[in-house]
Amino acid sequence: MRQVAVVVVLLGIIVAGCDSGSDPSQTTEAPTSSPTTSVSTTTKAASALDPESSAATTSVPTDSAFRSTADLQSIADAGGRALIFVSDQHGTTTVVSGEGDNGETIHPDDAFFLGSGSKMITAATILQLVDQGLVGLDDLLADYVDFEVATPITIRHLLQPKSGLSDNGSIYDTCDPDEVMDGLAALAARPFNREPGIGAEYSTDGFNMLSLVMSSATRQSAADVVRQNIFEPLGMTSTYFTGAEDGPPLVVGGESWDPDCTADRMDIGTGGGFASSATDLDTFMRALFEGDLLTE
Repeated sequence: MRQVAVVVVLLGIIVAGCDSGSDPSQTTEAPTSSPTTSVSTTTKAASALDPESSAATTSVPTDSAFRSTADLQSIADAGGRALIFVSDQHGTTTVVSGEGDNGETIHPDDAFFLGSGSKMITAATILQLVDQGLVGLDDLLADYVDFEVATPITIRHLLQPKSGLSDNGSIYDTCDPDEVMDGLAALAARPFNREPGIGAEYSTDGFNMLSLVMSSATRQSAADVVRQNIFEPLGMTSTYFTGAEDGPPLVVGGESWDPDCTADRMDIGTGGGFASSATDLDTFMRALFEGDLLTE
């Protein structure tokens, strides 16, 4: 079997998911025979564009043992507006369905809002800080924040995610950093849905807490930490923190922040605030699974 890296960009549907049953404390080496797949999304309605207006570009044939170009095209067409980027030992194959907001064909280097796909980048950054000795997986969240945390939550709990934190939507209701901080503080101070470490529950605000961990451990903004540890070393030129950095225009749809936001830096949203491209995600996933970002 050959390694295959696949990035699927569905430009019309929001999908938020994670493997709540996995345990980061039990690390295993990624099998070299398995393909790696990333699905990332933005917020535009899929029905806004006719799938029959699709265009396809193919640089080289895809390994027939994986999927044919026709199969890939049918998957892209089902998404309404989509791009599928396959990278393997033969080179790359790209199929496209629909057009971007500017009426032009979508390309692998185009930026789109990553949403909850941001969480894997956030997790990798935190684990790099663990490798650097700046953060401990069993450290308490309370040691990194300036507000009360009602129950002992560790960094490992936040990553699993088994913190007991739910979501209160604070990160998306405002672009005022002070208001967001107040929302996270209120979330941490109230009774939790369950004790940390007992069962898993998806929590975007739990991952937003990790932006505070990054800043406290490094004395830098979360945006700067992620850029210095991930984006710049890997040459991810289309990837940026939408609340805190300027970057390429998004190919379709918008971002979760208020478009009238005037905050200078809104980099608390590490649970879902990044934008990226298919080629940048391919670069990131290869580096992650080939061991270039983290120690064993």
